[in-house]
Amino acid sequence: MRNTANNIVDKELYITIEFFGMHGVIADTDRVQMPVTATTTVSDVIEYITAKYPGITIDKESIVTAVNHEIVPLTKALRANDIVSLFPHIGGG
Repeated sequence: MRNTANNIVDKELYITIEFFGMHGVIADTDRVQMPVTATTTVSDVIEYITAKYPGITIDKESIVTAVNHEIVPLTKALRANDIVSLFPHIGGG
C-alpha cells in the first residue's frame, strides 16, 4: 500500500513461526515467517502451515501453542513481530 502524499510505502507485517520435533524435519527449517493482518489468530497459523507444508499434520486438539513464550489458545490474536511456537504432541509408552 502506498501513501502518495508522503511517498511512504507500508511494509507487510510478519510473525515468526517456530517448529519443533518432526514439524521442523518435515519443513526442513526451524522457523518461517508469515504475513499477518489485524485479525490473524494462532488458528490461522495452523491453517497456513498445513497448506504450505502438506506433510505436516496438526491436531488442533493436542497441539500446544505459545506466543512470545507464553502458552495460548488457538483463538489468540497475533501482532506483527510475535513469535509463535508450535509444539506437536509427544507420545510414548
